This record gives sequence, structure tokens and C-alpha cells, in this order.
Amino acid sequence: MALPTVPAILKYGKKKMLVNCFLDEGSNTTYVNEIVVEELGVKGEKELITVNVANDQQVSFPSISFTIGVESVDGCVDARIVAQSSEKICGGLKAVDWVRIQSNWQHLQDIPFPKACEPGQDRCVARD
Repeated sequence: MALPTVPAILKYGKKKMLVNCFLDEGSNTTYVNEIVVEELGVKGEKELITVNVANDQQVSFPSISFTIGVESVDGCVDARIVAQSSEKICGGLKAVDWVRIQSNWQHLQDIPFPKACEPGQDRCVARD
């Protein structure tokens, strides 16, 4: 199973970073891994938040709320969003590099998939 993933550029101040965004239809909040938050220089006071997760469970963790720019890699979309920091939102999930493997399936061969971030980078964003 592969979650819908799209590369995007996050912008904070003068810094920009290419990240993989997991698109989660069940989420109503955008979360950004703390490693990305730190690299972009986002500052703020952490507050304890509680998040509903699978199986009617709840998880509480310290998080920074912040506004950040997000841009599509082709430059057609450029917006500002409110996001929350999270220590590890991806749970070890890796983005599928469809460009590299699309030739394995005939029905995917003509789709212009965007290139994902390099495998192994711990740069992850979950976007509703």
C-alpha cells in the first residue's frame, strides 16, 4: 500500500526545503517533522496537544504551532498554511518513487509523476 505523496517546497523566512508530503484524507491538521522545523529555523513555544489516531486512541505530545509557506515544485501553487510540529509523524514510512518504478506497470507508464525527495531523508510532512 502506498499513501498519496507529493513533493513540495516549504518556505520559512529566507530558507526553503524540498520535502515529501503524505496526503492523508483523514487528517484535518498539517504536521511537519521536527527535524524540518529545526532546519528551517522555526521558533516557538511548545504546548501539549492531543491528537486522535487510529482505533479511537489519543496521543499527546509537545508541539509548536506556526505559519509556513508551501509551494508546488512547478511553482503553480504558492500558499501559506498553519502547521504543527511533531517528533515523528511518518512512523518510518518512506515515499514511493513512482518515477523510478512506474515502468513496472503498463497503466502507469505515461503518467508524469513528480520526482520524490531522495530516499532516506527524514523530511516528512503530513498534509490534510
